[in-house]
Amino acid sequence: MENNHQPVRRATLADLSFLLALEKASFGELHRSSRRSIRHSLASAWQEVYLIGETNPVGAIFLWFKRHTMRIYSIAVKPDSRQQGAGRQLMNFALEIANSRRIPYTVLETESENTFLIDWYRFFGFEKVRDLDNYYAPSKSAVKLRRQNFLDQELESNRILIVADEDLSGNIHPRLHILSPSDFFQNLDESSSREKIILNLCSSLQYQSTGYYVSMLASARGQKVFPAVASLLDIDNPAILKKISAEVKTRGLLPDIQSVPYTFRVILGSTLESSFQKIADVIFRFLNIPVMSVTISTGNSGGIESIQPLSLQHLTAKEKSLLVQSLTRSDGFLKKIPGYFVQPRYSLAILVNPQEKYPPSCSVVLNNFVEAAKKLHIKAELITREDISRLTEFDALFIRETTDLNNHTYVFSRLAWSEGLAIIDDPWSILRCSNKIYQTEIFQKNNVPMPQTRILVKGAEQATDVSFPVIIKQPDSSFSLGVTKANNPEEYKAALDRIFNKSDLVVIQEFLYTSYDWRIGVLDNKVFYACKYYMSKEHWQVYDWNSSEEINYGSSEAVPLENVPPFVLHLAVQASSLMGDGLYGVDIKQKADTAFVIEVNENPNIDTGCEDKIGGVSFYETILKSFIKRIRAAQKEKRYLSSEPLRWPNAQRAFP
Repeated sequence: MENNHQPVRRATLADLSFLLALEKASFGELHRSSRRSIRHSLASAWQEVYLIGETNPVGAIFLWFKRHTMRIYSIAVKPDSRQQGAGRQLMNFALEIANSRRIPYTVLETESENTFLIDWYRFFGFEKVRDLDNYYAPSKSAVKLRRQNFLDQELESNRILIVADEDLSGNIHPRLHILSPSDFFQNLDESSSREKIILNLCSSLQYQSTGYYVSMLASARGQKVFPAVASLLDIDNPAILKKISAEVKTRGLLPDIQSVPYTFRVILGSTLESSFQKIADVIFRFLNIPVMSVTISTGNSGGIESIQPLSLQHLTAKEKSLLVQSLTRSDGFLKKIPGYFVQPRYSLAILVNPQEKYPPSCSVVLNNFVEAAKKLHIKAELITREDISRLTEFDALFIRETTDLNNHTYVFSRLAWSEGLAIIDDPWSILRCSNKIYQTEIFQKNNVPMPQTRILVKGAEQATDVSFPVIIKQPDSSFSLGVTKANNPEEYKAALDRIFNKSDLVVIQEFLYTSYDWRIGVLDNKVFYACKYYMSKEHWQVYDWNSSEEINYGSSEAVPLENVPPFVLHLAVQASSLMGDGLYGVDIKQKADTAFVIEVNENPNIDTGCEDKIGGVSFYETILKSFIKRIRAAQKEKRYLSSEPLRWPNAQRAFP
C-alpha cells in the first residue's frame, strides 16, 4: 500500500550523512557516489538533489541539468520504505521540474539486465535510445533511456479520460484519469466536460452493452470518444469492411505471408508486428477502435476478413506496454487520427514569394519552420501578397521574402503592426536596415567600428581626397545590388552620377578586402548563429551580379559560436541593437584583432545546410519561441500607427 503524499524538499549539506547511508544501502560499489561527489552535487549550480520526507527522509533523487536535458543521475529509496510510492513521487516531482522549466528531454541510464527497473522507467514514458556497452565496467553494460517532456502538460491539456471496468493499476501512466463505467455515468463533475477526450476501454463493446453506452453518452455530452458508436456499428458492416480492404489492397500493403488467414492485433493504431504497421494505420484511421484483432488473407481475392474489438484482459504484457507508450507519448494515437488536432495556441503567417529567384529561405527551410511550429502548438501557414486581407486571422507575421520599402512587404509589416501582430521583420527594422544613410549616421554617432565612411550630398562639393579603390553605395540597396567598387576617378564619377539620378545622398566607404565576411545572426539582442560567407569566385563581393555563370555567389560555412572571436559577437549585438530587437544578419569584416560592421540586414538569409546546420531543429525553435514571447507581449502592448516601440535597448547603455 502506498504512503500518503510526503513533502519533497531540496537537500542541503546537513543531509550528507543520510545521503551517504542511502547510497550504501541502495547501490553496489560500481554505482555508489562518494562523499566528495555528493558534496559537489549539493553545492553545484547545475545539479540539484531532492529528498522525500521532511524530517525523516526515505529517499532521494539527483538531477543534472544541461541546456536541453535533465539527467536523472540516481534515484533511491530506503529498503524498508520501498513499494510504498516514494519512488514514484520522487520521479513525478522531477518530471514536473522538467515540464515547468520547459526542458525538452529527461535522460537516464540503467543496467541492461535490470528489466524490472527498465519497465518501471517505461511506466513514466521513458523509451530506449541506445545500448551502452561496457558502461559501468567491462561486460557491465547499460541502456540509455529518454523521455520527451511536456507530456504531462499535453495530457492535461488534451484531458484524456479512460473509462474501464478492469483493474488498470500498474499499467497506465500516472497522469491519466481512470473511471469505472458507473462513475462515468453518475459523476458528472468528473466526466461530463465537453473538453474531455474519452478513451473507452470497457471489456464489452457489443450493442447495448455497458461499453456501448459509454460511447453513446460521451457523444451525447459532446465529447470526443474512442471508439465512437458509429465505429462500433461499422465493424459489423460488410460494406465498410470491403471499403477498408480495398484501400489496403490499392496501396499494396498486404504482405506475403505463409499462414493464411493471419491474425494480428492493433493497439491504438500501433502493432508489435512491424510488417503490418501500415495496414494498422489504415484500419485505425477508418475505425478509431482502441484495441482490435484483425484477420487478413492474401492473394488476388485476399484482404481484410474480419475486425474484432478486444478488451485489456486479452492483451499480453508487451501489448499492454505498447498501449501505455501510445497513451503517454506526444506522437501517440491522437496524431494518427485524421481531423483530430490539438488546438494550436497561436497562428503564424509566413509571407513568401514562390516566384522569387533568390528568396531569403528555400522551400526546405520553410517546411522546417512549419513542422517545428507544430511541436510548439503554433499553426504556421505560408501566405503570399494576395492574402493581405487575411492578415488579421493570425497572431504573428514572419516575412520570408526580400523586403523593400516600396513593395507589399513593407505594407504587410505596417498593417500587421497596426493590427497588433507580432512581426519579424517589423516596419522599423525594415526602415532602418534598408537605408545605409541611416546606418552610417547611427553607427558613427554610437562609435560602432566600421570602415571609414562618409555621406555625400548631391550638388555639394565632391570629396577630392578619395583613396582608390573605394566602395560607393546606393542608400537603399540590398543583396549587394547598388554597391559598386570604383578603382579610379572615372569609375568613381560614373558611379556617383548613376546613383545621384535616384538619390540625393550617397555613401562612400573605404574598401577592405577579406576572403570572407562574418554573418552573425542576432535575435532578441542575442547571438544565436554564425556563418562565414566567402567571396564569389574572382570577385570582391559575396554575390557577383555581373557574372554570366549560374552560380554567382560564394560558398558559406556555419561556425560554432565558441569558434567566433568574442569581439566579433560583441560588435554584432552592439550594431543590431541600434536597429531593434528583431532578427538580423550582421555583416562584419575582421582584420586581425579588429572587426568592422559593414551593415545590419533585417530579413537575413536562412537556408538549409548553412545557417541551420549547427542548431538543427533547435535553430527553428529559437525563432518560433521568440514569436511566442512577442505574441504575449503584443497582447499587453498599446500600439499607435506611427509611433515607434520603446522597448529596444540603447546601444551605449548596453555596451559602455
